[in-house]
Amino acid sequence: MESEKIVATLTTKAFERALAAYIDENKPDPIAKRQLESWTLHWENIGAETAEWRDLFGEEDACNTFFDGNQNLTHQLQGNLTIQSEYLSVKLQFCCAWSSFVDKDPSSLLSVSSNSTKVSNNGMLLYSCRVHSAELCEHPKNTDDDNKTNQKIRQKMIKRLQQDSYIAKLLTMNNTTKQQQRQKPSSLVDSVLAKARIHVDDSKFVLEERVDVSETIAEALRRALWSSTESSLDMIEVLLALPSLPGTQHNSNSSTQSSSISFTATTPLANRAKLRLLEDAMLDECEKEGEGELIQELSIVENGEDAIKQTGKANDSNQQKRHKKKQKQSKSKC
Repeated sequence: MESEKIVATLTTKAFERALAAYIDENKPDPIAKRQLESWTLHWENIGAETAEWRDLFGEEDACNTFFDGNQNLTHQLQGNLTIQSEYLSVKLQFCCAWSSFVDKDPSSLLSVSSNSTKVSNNGMLLYSCRVHSAELCEHPKNTDDDNKTNQKIRQKMIKRLQQDSYIAKLLTMNNTTKQQQRQKPSSLVDSVLAKARIHVDDSKFVLEERVDVSETIAEALRRALWSSTESSLDMIEVLLALPSLPGTQHNSNSSTQSSSISFTATTPLANRAKLRLLEDAMLDECEKEGEGELIQELSIVENGEDAIKQTGKANDSNQQKRHKKKQKQSKSKC
């Protein structure tokens, strides 16, 4: 018999605390820190709507498929996170569904527990983060800055952002209806920043890890929300540090009911997904740096005719040197 799916919910305060913890732990430089602290966050729980896993993973309604006999995905977390920076507001949609198994073998238990119930590292997790919509902020968040001088500066900055090819693509990724998504599933896939599928079953020696991070979307979000950092990897890292990827580090024992995160809203499988997603993003970053070094080492000649002339002159001088050397050798023989 299929167990009832638990729909996990989060609060905006949970995201604000996670962002503050990320800043405290990573200690970015003052400019980058100031830009992160200026973010305005808003989380909206969507509820038990079915995520479009078929388009993301090429599977038929993976949220409802059974695996390992009669065990199915028991938990679901889905919502929209709006991040507003000084000039842009981006809404991201997060979907995560996972299984929560009780392990009978004490040797394989993790430290996640509540009411003597312990969660195993075995199970399945599906996760996705995609751009829902993006828009320019015509007016500043602080109304005191809305004077004529600041308005001119703001208009120039917005015009500059609109000319950025990455941000221009981001602004076109407005959410479409489900019917439009089915007709053109590529529109959904093109907006995905990160997706992961993790399946672990120690008893059957099963380990499946499928992850993918879009370098293009990550770079667009970096330019839109956190331009003071140099690498898109930093943007991915801060988003994966949020509780929308329900890792066990977000467990809270706070007595305040509104600020605590229940153990039912976290899973150790998310820890594995986070590591694999960061690993994929780091590989992309290393490849990009390697390509940049190769380009710097190239010596590109602007005028091809000049290059041919220079090569011809060099060949003529080399021939003259060889001719003089032969003359010297013939004289010495005589």
